[in-house]
Amino acid sequence: MPGLARYGDMAEVAGLIAPRPVLFESGVQDQGFPVETAQEAFAQVQRIYTAAGVPERCLHDVFEGGHQFHGPVAYQFFDRWL
Repeated sequence: MPGLARYGDMAEVAGLIAPRPVLFESGVQDQGFPVETAQEAFAQVQRIYTAAGVPERCLHDVFEGGHQFHGPVAYQFFDRWL
């Protein structure tokens, strides 16, 4: 997203929606956002959600695949939070 760095890094901006539920999906073959980078960013967001007292509302689904919608964890997440 152009200009995002003016407001913070990706994890800081993502953390702004706390305490609302959030799910991140990361494919291990994603060439645009490597899974290791996604896991580091998620750890930062998870710390924000923990500080907000709602760590259970922040999930990260790491799956085999690329830059795509995965689904199985997302469907359960949607059933719980929507």
